[in-house]
Amino acid sequence: MTRQMTRLQALLLMWPPKHLELVLELTNQNLKAAWKQELTEQELVKWLGVCLLITRLDYFGSRRDLWDDPKSYSK
Repeated sequence: MTRQMTRLQALLLMWPPKHLELVLELTNQNLKAAWKQELTEQELVKWLGVCLLITRLDYFGSRRDLWDDPKSYSK
């Protein structure tokens, strides 16, 4: 019997839990040093998902523009 995975489960297969913990720990160390709010694991996973998603968009222009004003693109 095969089990259908959710999209989140499939995404998390690409990042082992220990790797995610390390990325989160190192990111939060840098954020603390800059007096910024720390990330949660959920926020990190969402950010990684967005980064993965933008590699699949048919976008005309520079991908860095996706981080600019949201009115500057139509997707």
